[in-house]
Amino acid sequence: MRCPSAKRLKSELGVGTWGAETIRSLCAAVDDPDELESIIEQKLPGTDTWVRSLHRSPFGSRIWRRSAVLEGANEVIDAHGVEHIPGSERVGTIDYLNMGDTYAATLIYKWDTDNLWISSWGDVVEGNGL
Repeated sequence: MRCPSAKRLKSELGVGTWGAETIRSLCAAVDDPDELESIIEQKLPGTDTWVRSLHRSPFGSRIWRRSAVLEGANEVIDAHGVEHIPGSERVGTIDYLNMGDTYAATLIYKWDTDNLWISSWGDVVEGNGL
């Protein structure tokens, strides 16, 4: 999973070093189920509780591991949950972390490119005529 640099995470989202490093480590571990589970267990108690509330472990599924990364990033930046915008021809399917303001900088995940980037979901929607 492509992820913004620690410098951009700090400057554009206002997370500290710990937050930027945690988000980047989640992204780097997305295809290593054991490492991803370890990071979540050790650093993200809210996400760990979410994982344990699921009927099945998310770590065995490519899609669910990405959902776990988004949940973990949500906890790190203290957002209000992971939201979903269904696919369109122009944008594809995206998920974003709800910051409580349509135009606040947030993390946006594009499923078809496996890319996490910083923008506002309002800018994404407006900029693509959705």
